[in-house]
Amino acid sequence: MTLSSAIAFIVGSLSSAALAAGAGWLLKNHFLVLISEARRRRQELSSGLYGVEESWADLVRFSGSYGKRLKRQYDKSKSATWYFVTTDPHGFAPWLGRESEPRSVAYKVKNSDISVVWIFHQAEAYLLQRRMLVVNAPEDGVTYDAGTDLLRNACATCNDRWDVLSSTVPHFYLAFLSVPNTAQQSGERAPNGTFGFVLPYLLAPRSYAARAGLYFESSSESSNQFLLDYYYRSITDFVRVGVEQGWLNKVN
Repeated sequence: MTLSSAIAFIVGSLSSAALAAGAGWLLKNHFLVLISEARRRRQELSSGLYGVEESWADLVRFSGSYGKRLKRQYDKSKSATWYFVTTDPHGFAPWLGRESEPRSVAYKVKNSDISVVWIFHQAEAYLLQRRMLVVNAPEDGVTYDAGTDLLRNACATCNDRWDVLSSTVPHFYLAFLSVPNTAQQSGERAPNGTFGFVLPYLLAPRSYAARAGLYFESSSESSNQFLLDYYYRSITDFVRVGVEQGWLNKVN
């Protein structure tokens, strides 16, 4: 072996060793990232939080990763109570078609064992809260009245399974929560099969749409879905106590 070929052999061997070491480092770090991601997902799921959409409107439109998952759960839901906590019903306008429109809330009520509890603000309370929720909010009470009509029209033929409740107190989030009709419900923990999303209200956001939506699902594998349980108790207790105390009044 000549000197030049020997040097070439040594250099090639070192290069191969360096490549192998580099590949081993990359592989190790890839596994560490996967382990960290799996740990993070376990922590999220154990809280009941399945994921976060950067724009809450993607959940209503059934777009985005979690919006599409919400749509699958929505379509599968056959026996449940659906709670809506809103300021302006227009936020759920895509869901408020007539009962002849597949995937509308009214269609689900008519064709399955779904009942609805819808909380919203009448014009006066709405305008007071809207000033806190949107910077330079327009005085759009006329538009809002149409939102009230939107609710009435959507549930015109299903009043016995659709409670529309007018709220006189501030709301701190917008929410949709589907709670299965099971015999094993408790006041403390959301039953298995509960799903939905919450939009925590920011004070004076620069854009109505630029707010994140928290998508929740209960899981039989989780023994401590504390975050979902917080909102489950908040919503169901708000309905019960609100009716008792007169904060919520049924709209005929």
